[in-house]
Amino acid sequence: MSSVPLSEQLGAMAVVDQLRHQQMQVQEHLNLPQRRAEVAERIRTYYQAQGIAYDDALIEQGVRAFFARRLAFEAPEQTALQRLTTRLLLNRRKLMRILQLIVVALLAVQCTRVVNDTAKTSKVQDNVRTAEYRSSDLSADLAQHQSRLDALQQAVAQQPEPAVTRLLGPLAERLTQVQTLLTHRPWPQLIDSDNRDSVQQDLDTYERNTQSARAQLRQADKGLNDVQAIIDARSRLQAVLHNPAFTAGAKRFGVMAQQARVADQAIGNADTQGIEVVDREVGELESQLDRIQQVQPLIRRLDEIEQQLPALRLPPNDLRVVRAQAAQVDKAIDALQARQASDHLSTLDSLLVFARQALELRVVDRYGVKSGVERCYDQALCNQGGDSLQGKSWYLVVEAVDAAGNPISVPVTSSETGESRWASYFGVRVSQAEYLKVKEDKLSDGHIDDLAMGSKPANMLSLKFNQRVAKPDMILDW
Repeated sequence: MSSVPLSEQLGAMAVVDQLRHQQMQVQEHLNLPQRRAEVAERIRTYYQAQGIAYDDALIEQGVRAFFARRLAFEAPEQTALQRLTTRLLLNRRKLMRILQLIVVALLAVQCTRVVNDTAKTSKVQDNVRTAEYRSSDLSADLAQHQSRLDALQQAVAQQPEPAVTRLLGPLAERLTQVQTLLTHRPWPQLIDSDNRDSVQQDLDTYERNTQSARAQLRQADKGLNDVQAIIDARSRLQAVLHNPAFTAGAKRFGVMAQQARVADQAIGNADTQGIEVVDREVGELESQLDRIQQVQPLIRRLDEIEQQLPALRLPPNDLRVVRAQAAQVDKAIDALQARQASDHLSTLDSLLVFARQALELRVVDRYGVKSGVERCYDQALCNQGGDSLQGKSWYLVVEAVDAAGNPISVPVTSSETGESRWASYFGVRVSQAEYLKVKEDKLSDGHIDDLAMGSKPANMLSLKFNQRVAKPDMILDW
């Protein structure tokens, strides 16, 4: 057997002793009831040897209490800092979440601040661009208004107009004010957090100025329009005054010359009275001229008729009828009522055409048209039954024809209603005997043999009835 070095033997024995000691300690802890019993027994033996009285239950309780705390760790009392550190370490996961949330919140706040700051800067930049666009538009409007003002000033220099001159001065001053309001210092090309507040203040001031400038431009635009309207009104007035119809009409219609003076005064006071008055007065003059132009052909036609009347040699009564109709035409012309004047003139022409014709008056003997009618008035006895003839009248239906037998309308005034109109057929009052005679004649063979009722000679308006007519009363409706 080979020799073993002592150092190895001692080293191995030390390890074995250590393991055996550890095993003994483990066995002591694992066999706890036996260990408690051995300790309790040794305590009793000690107390007996020392002559100390003891209680087994108390020894048992004490041994159990000792072994109950034997393997428990009793930490030493900690300071406040140690307790805080311990608590933080024990709750480190929750703490990490809180720290993460705090970091995220701080990052969000910082990002929001950066975004808001960038947005504010961007908004100011947008406001600058908007202001530049508005400035360009307003400057263009101002230039347009200035150009209109220059043109109007040149027009007034060539043809002076007091009201326009009085209006142009304030307009020029107003446009100068607009130019001042639109003037501003150049805005910086680079806008950042350092200069944006001052730039925005400038923009706010400029916005107020532009609002005022817009209001001034609106007023200037209205003023320029009024000036142009005054110049146009003067041109309209001159056009009326140089119209031959005005020259001819003013001789007969004094109202035209008076209206021309009123229109001229309105133009001269347009800056105080307003353009509405100017437009109304000039428009009234133009309307009068238009109506005069409409009645001038009627005036010429009426003059022609007046010249033709002597040649007709109308009877005095008929001439009075024609003169009365001509007076109605003349009255409507004086009132510049062209339509009424034309209607009256048409009636006058028809009267003259009718007067020139020679006509025959005869009883209507045509299919579908009555040849006679009986009339019984409402309150008369003939309407109360019986054979009474009181209140009854008889009429033959008559027409006028020319030499060729063509029916001609006749001016008739109804004896019942007083209405006058042109009629192709009209009733002429006859006696009962004459009415019955014509009735029997028509019933015998369907025709009337004796149609003659009278005539209307040429160059006459009055109808001449023969002896068959008892009383020349005429009716238009039956």
